[in-house]
Amino acid sequence: MVRRAAGGFENRSPAEQTSTTPVSGVVVTGKWQHMSRMSVLLAALTDEPVSTSELYDRVGYLALARVGLIPYPAFRAELEQLSAAGMVTSEIAGDGSTLWCVPAPAGDAGRGDSGARSS
Repeated sequence: MVRRAAGGFENRSPAEQTSTTPVSGVVVTGKWQHMSRMSVLLAALTDEPVSTSELYDRVGYLALARVGLIPYPAFRAELEQLSAAGMVTSEIAGDGSTLWCVPAPAGDAGRGDSGARSS
């Protein structure tokens, strides 16, 4: 139910609120209470490495606020937990920053020249 507040602003219940996240660009209606810290971070990661600060920006303030990851130490600790569980990988870049990505599927590893060759 949408209620008009003073000044014409709409007040919506949490289930009626919509949000567009930078991660997916998809409008999500009333689903935020079901999103976990893990799902928010995994949705923002790809197999292309991204720095911690770039990932923080990619996830976006609204999503970070909804799952309690606005404090940078909490955000980084969650990434480290995902890494310890093998769900994401990390490496140190030349400038000292940490780069994060999801591991490539097992079938993609080592494809290079080791694929089948015709004679």
